[in-house]
Amino acid sequence: MDVTIKNNILNLTTLLFVSLIHVFVLWNQTGTSDYFKIAIKQSKVSGPALSIRLLSAKSQPKLKKPTKPATKKPAPFSGPQVITKSKIIGKVMPKYPWRSKVLQEEGKVVILTNINKFGEIESAKIYKSSGYTRLDNAALDSIQKSSFTPAYRANMATSSVQKIDVIFKLTSTQ
Repeated sequence: MDVTIKNNILNLTTLLFVSLIHVFVLWNQTGTSDYFKIAIKQSKVSGPALSIRLLSAKSQPKLKKPTKPATKKPAPFSGPQVITKSKIIGKVMPKYPWRSKVLQEEGKVVILTNINKFGEIESAKIYKSSGYTRLDNAALDSIQKSSFTPAYRANMATSSVQKIDVIFKLTSTQ
């Protein structure tokens, strides 16, 4: 191998090593947000030369953010949407409060329930009172202990809001 080529390779290797040290020093001083441009130039007179240029944040090339491929949203269901209401599958009968029996309290309580897509009660509250706190609490307690099926829309389970009537009526056998 020619001596001139060996010297050029040795000089280039040394220059590259020293330049990389400079890059790391500059990197530590300026932080990782700066951009370095390294170029190797061949000069006919002095041989290979390495230039390192630190670009400011203003002169940094703008990187394009990857764009998401355009996705078409499915068209809304155009056929008839069959809605199936939530149903009670494990009804817990309300316990008639003994004090209400003695006082002959009767009435209808309407409970507003929010049933999730798994058939679980998210919330239940008194929508319309019977006028008697004991009957209202007994109705609310029984609904919260009951189990439900979820409502369905277009064959998919969905959450729903439902009103449930609980009627307290005394009979001669009670």
